[in-house]
Amino acid sequence: MSDVIRRGLNWLLNKQKAHVNTRIIYQRGSAEIELDAIFGSYSTQQVDAEGRIYTVVSGLSFTIRQDDFKFDGVKSVPLYGDRIICDGERYEVVSPNPVVPPVVEGPYGLTWKVHVRRCDA
Repeated sequence: MSDVIRRGLNWLLNKQKAHVNTRIIYQRGSAEIELDAIFGSYSTQQVDAEGRIYTVVSGLSFTIRQDDFKFDGVKSVPLYGDRIICDGERYEVVSPNPVVPPVVEGPYGLTWKVHVRRCDA
C-alpha cells in the first residue's frame, strides 16, 4: 500500500513542480544552487491539558524536493543559517522555536520543509 501512496505523492510533487513552484537561489557560504521550491506559510498551536492554547508558532517555509537539492552534484541537507533568495527577497534558514528543527523531512523522504525568516540584506 505504501508504494501506491509514494507514487501518488510523487505525482502530486511533479504537478506542483509544473504549476506551483517558484525558482529560488539557495546559498551556503560562497556556494549557491538554483532550484524550484514551493513558498508557503504555516501556523501551529500547542494546547495545555485544560485545552488552552499556550503557544502559537507561525512562520514562512520553502518546500524543496530532496532529489533537486545538490551542491556540486552531491545530495545535501539544508542547514541552519543557509540563505534563500526568492523574487528579490532574502531569507535565512532558522528554527521556528526551540523544539522544532529548522528543516523537517517530508513524507517518504521526498521533500524538505525549510523554515525561514525574512532578513535585511
